[in-house]
Amino acid sequence: MKILSIDQALLHTAFAIFDNDRYIKHFSWELKRKDNTDEVCYETFFREIEKAIKKEKPDIVICEKMYLGFNPAVYGKLQELVGIIRAICIKNKTPFEAIPTATYRSKLGIRNKKEAVTSFIALEFPELKIANTDESDAIALGFAYCIMRKEIK
Repeated sequence: MKILSIDQALLHTAFAIFDNDRYIKHFSWELKRKDNTDEVCYETFFREIEKAIKKEKPDIVICEKMYLGFNPAVYGKLQELVGIIRAICIKNKTPFEAIPTATYRSKLGIRNKKEAVTSFIALEFPELKIANTDESDAIALGFAYCIMRKEIK
C-alpha cells in the first residue's frame, strides 16, 4: 500500500511517501507570502496537492486533523486546507483520512510538541536530510500510520 502523508499549511507544505510500510522519500514546497494574496496561496496549495497525488498515485492520502488551538483564524484556514485535500482525493478517487495530531504522535511515543517530532525523526531516520519541521511532521505522520495499519491487521 502506497501512502502519501501531508503536513499541510498555506505557505509551506511537506509530503512523505511510504510504500509497503517502508519510507521512500519526502519533499516540500514553500511560497513567499509577501507578494501573494490568499487567493494565490490557495491556488498554489491546490495545484501542489493535486500534482503530488497525480504523480505519486497513492493508495491513500493522510493528513493532520486540525484542532481548535489558541488561534481560531489559523484553525479556520487549516480546516479549509483539509477540505481542499479531501476534495482532490474525491476527484481522483483516492481514499483519504485525517488523523489527529495527538493520535499519531502518541503512536510514536512522543510528546505533542513539534520539537519532539523533529528529534524522533532524526533518531529514527538519521540518514535523511530534513529541510524543515514540516518534513519531519509529514514523515512522522506516515510512519505512525504504518504502525497503526499493522495494529489493525
